Amino acid sequence: MTISAAVSLSSTSQKLTITADDLDLQSESLIESGTATIIVASASSIPISIGVNGGAGTMSMDNFKPFSGAGVIIGKDDLNKDIIVVGVSNEDMNINGIMSVVATVDESSVRFETTASTFDSLSVRSDNGIFFGADLTAIAGKLSLDADSDDSVDPVNTISTSGSRMVTANTVMTLEATTGAIETAGDLTLRAGSGIVILDEMGGSAL
Repeated sequence: MTISAAVSLSSTSQKLTITADDLDLQSESLIESGTATIIVASASSIPISIGVNGGAGTMSMDNFKPFSGAGVIIGKDDLNKDIIVVGVSNEDMNINGIMSVVATVDESSVRFETTASTFDSLSVRSDNGIFFGADLTAIAGKLSLDADSDDSVDPVNTISTSGSRMVTANTVMTLEATTGAIETAGDLTLRAGSGIVILDEMGGSAL
């Protein structure tokens, strides 16, 4: 799906759903949902990359500047596979609500890699683990991380880190890994303005 330069796609404050395996948002294009949510999903069971071009066979969302709405959901339950997030900045988008990242196909995971990412508020649901190879911040609201969305055994099912990592929420942070655990391979700093809720076992070098 291509939205050409200076072309707008608007739902006049109704839910706006985009389904495509290839999304090309050209310069000065606009996807606008007003007071409603934007949903972006792949058409088939492929991985999704956010903030970086994932190459062939991946739905890539490396340009958030066209998005304007009350929230964005990326991914669809039981459809797309792994999601990787690299260097996303809340300053590159006009989203006044929660960004939700969904990877619930069996044994699919969500990974934050390479460069730190910032969102206003963020919810992440994964079937088989959430990995932090980079820092993460929810600068305006809550951060919710569920690494075992179906609450059943998979090979990983952990919230895990490498190196020294900082995960921050402006309000409440919730960490969940029902049949797994929260594991750190290095120092992990958790910061939240209104409290941290840890629902499952936590181990490693966590501060």
